[in-house]
Amino acid sequence: MDKMDNGQIIYLSNMHYLNPSSVDMPKRYIDGKIHKDDDGEQYVMIDRLYGGLYESSTRLIQVDGSTYKGHIKRFKINSRRYSATEDGRWFNETGMPVNCPEGYEHKVSEVKSEINKIQDDKKYQELKNKVLGKKG
Repeated sequence: MDKMDNGQIIYLSNMHYLNPSSVDMPKRYIDGKIHKDDDGEQYVMIDRLYGGLYESSTRLIQVDGSTYKGHIKRFKINSRRYSATEDGRWFNETGMPVNCPEGYEHKVSEVKSEINKIQDDKKYQELKNKVLGKKG
């Protein structure tokens, strides 16, 4: 971690140095605010996905240094692993942002459906505990 001039905490791995051999990086990052490091090299800040073996341990550190609060779902597409957020951002298996794999735009609706199911299940459990007099 490091701090920017405004005191905001940034993660060094959220710095993406501009070069033509980059992964299929979404345009919103490449066209983002350009910064210079101590050596004068140019970089942009990117959202970066971090995690462990389980989806529950996955977290998304956003450009501004905040942690994404929405739902993230993993997919296996053509033997490659991707993660998608409910707001439509895609990441490859290394946690780098990528464009949505062609023909898989509909997968974002699966993420939204899954979060709705999780929320409904939570409401059901709360109601069940209330009716049965359990503390949850």
